[in-house]
Amino acid sequence: MSFIAEHRWRRFAGTLKFQIAALGVSVAVGVAWLSAWVVMSVGERQTIELLLDADASAVQRTAMLVSSKIDVLRSTLTHAADTLSVQQIEDPAAMQAFLAGLAPLQALYDHLFVAGHDGVPRAMVGFRDRGNPIVESAQQQHAQAVLRSRHALVSAPVLQADDGEPLVTFGVPVIGADGKVVGVMGGTLALRSVRLLSLDNDPDTAADVRTLVLTHEGEIVLHPDDERLLGRAADEPGLRTEFARWASLGPALGVAPSAVHADGHLVSMAVVPSTGWKVVRLVPETQAFASLAQAQRHAWQFGALLALLSGVLAAWLAVRLTRPIDALEQRAARLFDNAAGTDQAWPRAGGEIGRLADTLRRVADERRESQREMQYLHERLVAILEHAPMGLAFARSSRFELVSRHLAHMFGSRPEDLQGQSTRVMYASDADRSDLVARAKSMFASSGSFDGEARLVHADGGVFWGRLRARAVHQGDVAAGTIWIVEDVTHAREQRQQLSWAADHDALTGLANRASFDRRLTRAVDEDRPFCALFMDLDRFKQVNDNAGHAAGDRVLRDVAELIGATLRQTDLVARLGGDEFGALLLDCPPERAIAVAEAIRRAVELYRLEWQQVVFSIGISIGVVHRDDSLDTVARLMHAADTACYAAKRGGRNRVVLYEAGQAAAQAA
Repeated sequence: MSFIAEHRWRRFAGTLKFQIAALGVSVAVGVAWLSAWVVMSVGERQTIELLLDADASAVQRTAMLVSSKIDVLRSTLTHAADTLSVQQIEDPAAMQAFLAGLAPLQALYDHLFVAGHDGVPRAMVGFRDRGNPIVESAQQQHAQAVLRSRHALVSAPVLQADDGEPLVTFGVPVIGADGKVVGVMGGTLALRSVRLLSLDNDPDTAADVRTLVLTHEGEIVLHPDDERLLGRAADEPGLRTEFARWASLGPALGVAPSAVHADGHLVSMAVVPSTGWKVVRLVPETQAFASLAQAQRHAWQFGALLALLSGVLAAWLAVRLTRPIDALEQRAARLFDNAAGTDQAWPRAGGEIGRLADTLRRVADERRESQREMQYLHERLVAILEHAPMGLAFARSSRFELVSRHLAHMFGSRPEDLQGQSTRVMYASDADRSDLVARAKSMFASSGSFDGEARLVHADGGVFWGRLRARAVHQGDVAAGTIWIVEDVTHAREQRQQLSWAADHDALTGLANRASFDRRLTRAVDEDRPFCALFMDLDRFKQVNDNAGHAAGDRVLRDVAELIGATLRQTDLVARLGGDEFGALLLDCPPERAIAVAEAIRRAVELYRLEWQQVVFSIGISIGVVHRDDSLDTVARLMHAADTACYAAKRGGRNRVVLYEAGQAAAQAA
């Protein structure tokens, strides 16, 4: 390069025009890159959080499905066990015939067996023509475990010797008339059987998404690949790190569903309440983040193009902004004049004039660019709300500013009808709105987010339950606006209520069950409330079962339950305690009134007749009445007093009412 050319280049490079051009290009490229990086970083983090939340919710639903199926399997055994007696269990031929006749259970289990009080199987039926020492030994061991615990249990998986088939054993205690465990009813089932734990996988789910079921020790109970059954969870690709963490936590792991990103996978876990097993879902990160990676590529491409265009535009404008001072003054005077044309060129000049002209030009350009960017972002946001498959809304000052079409459809309306409306329109009542607002304020103050349920209302007035999740747009500043996600959970809530009712009630009579009665009795004692309790045992009920069958016996139990319920107050609690035993809790009832109520029940049962297959049966009822006083200050003492009074009624000739007295226990012992 010649001296003259070099001198010209240095001269040009030292001009304000060149410096402005270089600075404009650098700033444009830097801003474009930084903006793209910030947007992608925030988007990536929020996308991963949403994916983890969605995976945790999905695996929780799967765990509840597995738990419900296990509960169904156990309940079928329990219903069958309720019909057994000690005499039947000790008769192998009768037991063999009994098991062979359980047609509904044949569709659920591969083997059925009944064990005696020593845990040794008395009879076994295999519905797939298989039986071997490994199965029988496992059945005996599981039966003994049930006898020790007195509760229904599911065994750890074992392998059959003949074909290596992995099995689990279900067992429930058989309760005798005296309330003692007299045997075990059980069934075995192959893990590969679709009847046990089959999961209704989404047909759109990719083949490399795996859903597993593990025991607490990490043994695989369910796997898409049958060859991995009973394998070690630590050897499962993508699960090694997270399983090691679960093992280190031990009992502190808890039962809440969780989802993390580890070993190249999204790993979500939920505990099956009925067994303690874990349901695990593994999604490869290449699949989970495929759409995110594509969006990032597009964002970088757009950022590069924007940087290039911005740099070219900055250089061109820098060259143009060299004008005499008078032209700059005139142009500057019209800078914020909306009536002036926006296409008039800025004067070109060097030095301070060019610097000032560039400053003013950039103010005008950035103002227009910001408006275009805001318009662009607004159009993209509207498009997202239009097509999002969930209920989304942005609210500020208790009014909707943006509403997704899905959310509007949920409320039987249109987005344009809800925008600008008060959020009060979605609540069933002012009380519901006040309750949710109070809960939301508390949760926003403590955790910065909200997750709860509330009663909502359709445009036609129909009420439904919704789950609402919300976060502030700016952390800690709810006044700046909040983003809400709304989901219709009416059906799920009804299912939870049905499950709660079933856990506290007897399936045959519809009365409260033993566990519910014990809780109410314990609460009455703890609250030191005066009450009387009735403990009732049917007389001659076994004759009905022996002569007319269990169907007739069930009919008697339902009829007696109605007779007792019709005699008591609505505030009294009546329960079936087991077999042909009933209990009643009469709060704030003196003993004289309790005896009169018991006598009315006794007379009603004494007059009761059952006509079954042209034979008429009659029964009686022995009732022990216990009045809570200072000597009966614990549930254990109350139950002992109840047994004593009921035994005295039986001993005195049955079909009697006996009030427990303090010296009665000593008299019985003598």
